Amino acid sequence: PDSNLPMIAQLCTQYIPSPLPTTVAHCSDNPEAFAELLDQLSADHDLIITTGGVSVGAFDVTRDAGEKRDIWFGPINMKPGKPQGVGNWNDAVLLCLPGNPVAAWVSFQLFCKPAIDALRGLAPASSLFNRPFVDAIAGADFPIPRPFGRNVAVPVRMSYSADGAVATPYSGTTLGSHFVGSLVALDGLCLINQEDQLHTGDTVRVLLA
Repeated sequence: PDSNLPMIAQLCTQYIPSPLPTTVAHCSDNPEAFAELLDQLSADHDLIITTGGVSVGAFDVTRDAGEKRDIWFGPINMKPGKPQGVGNWNDAVLLCLPGNPVAAWVSFQLFCKPAIDALRGLAPASSLFNRPFVDAIAGADFPIPRPFGRNVAVPVRMSYSADGAVATPYSGTTLGSHFVGSLVALDGLCLINQEDQLHTGDTVRVLLA
């Protein structure tokens, strides 16, 4: 089942003003067919976002085709969302996100939104963290970074009352990049440093989605 395409398409509609056109497309695991599709899309699109096929497996077609065009692929120190890719395909910006749904959602929030803003001519942010945020109280224990040494990006849901803002992790203390059903009604993203552990009642900073 394809959960990524409708999710990313819907996210794009939230940040790309109408009536700018968007296109959704599927492709086989054939690198030549994939490259041909990107050639077609790059002719009349400014931004192309792909999900999946960016790691080092036997069918990572995005990486296979992209490396022939000098697209950068590599790991970043984050979970979920370790494999990423970025570059230009002809005249279009190409952002290659991981295939697991939570990793794709996290990556869209961190990397695609700033790219969309830049393409719209908005003032570029000085960093990924220069965006609307709220300091909140952790409503539950957050996932512990494992393996240690990886930063953790945790989607959260927010609630507000007279006592302040409360952030609850999307999937409890279990961090799974395949938990697509847990992505409903998310409000933001909490970035946890690799050395930290967040427990109920701690103060957390939430980057608003």
